[in-house]
Amino acid sequence: LWSAMPEVLKDGMVLDIGAHIGYHTLGCAARFPNCTVVAFEPNPINIKRLQENLDLNPEVATRIVVHPVALSDVHGSLAFRSSSNVEDQTSSGGYLERGNPPLDPKVYERSGFFGSMVRTERLDDLVEEKGWKDIRIMKIDVEGAEHLVLKGALNVLERDRPLLFIEVHSVVCMLEVLNIIGP
Repeated sequence: LWSAMPEVLKDGMVLDIGAHIGYHTLGCAARFPNCTVVAFEPNPINIKRLQENLDLNPEVATRIVVHPVALSDVHGSLAFRSSSNVEDQTSSGGYLERGNPPLDPKVYERSGFFGSMVRTERLDDLVEEKGWKDIRIMKIDVEGAEHLVLKGALNVLERDRPLLFIEVHSVVCMLEVLNIIGP
């Protein structure tokens, strides 16, 4: 990921969608000192660790905004399955049930995943509401809901044409993403 990113951005915003505990959030804030980094993460356990990591890095934390929501194609709430185990990184596998999670349901069950409801937002709505401009990069790692994020961001994609760094979790997801953004 880092070798594919530009060395410099003169200004604008970087979005870390599926921020987990903030590795890419903090890295982008350090790499792009003239940008605001916005982290989206719906798992409260991950948000707690992300905040602890921000507290350890005050020199970049002032340019980071955390939104405890899942980006999707709907405003409201959706069923979410997640783990509270940050130490073995299982908590990075949380997923919207409406998406296409990459693993067999039994794997999540054996790993102690549990269900909850999370707040969802459309990126286009947030951008309009907050007046965000110049979105330069979108890193998306949302465990099979990539297409939902993109469907909720069509105006931003058209307006700002950001660089997209998407972890696609299956062939089905890849096809859905390609249907939205093209080949």
